[in-house]
Amino acid sequence: MTRELVELDAALARVVDGTYGLCESCGRPIPLERLQLLPAATLCVPCAGKR
Repeated sequence: MTRELVELDAALARVVDGTYGLCESCGRPIPLERLQLLPAATLCVPCAGKR
């Protein structure tokens, strides 16, 4: 549970700085459906698949 809280805190920080919903790897928007399932997602589907 601690990891989830850390990830959500980081997501909130991205909301504040205006980068929430943008892929950290390619900079493209992360689809809303992915963010609804994984609110702390930092990568779009294609970039997440590369890891």
